Order: sequence, then C-alpha cells, then structure tokens
Amino acid sequence: MDQIPLWAREHVSAAYAAGFIRGQQGNKLAPNNPATRAEAVTLLVKAISSKH
Repeated sequence: MDQIPLWAREHVSAAYAAGFIRGQQGNKLAPNNPATRAEAVTLLVKAISSKH
C-alpha cells in the first residue's frame, strides 16, 4: 500500500474489499503499472454486475 498515494488508499481498499480488484500474483497491487484492457474490462464488468 505504500506505493498508492494517500488520497487513493481508502478507495483502493474499498474496491479490494468489494472484490472489484484482486491484485496480481500473490494479491499484490501494482499501482504504477498500466492497466491492461483485460483488467479494465474485468473491473467494469464487476462494477456493472454489482449494481444489478
């Protein structure tokens, strides 16, 4: 979590707790890596699915 800016930590924690993000190998987040198309689509599908 030390690589995640202070202003974003609460939001990242909430997204993780809600199951929107899981991190990469070993559940490690890589906030400085660009998101792939697959990761972006997965996040969108999970967010949309949680509303229905």
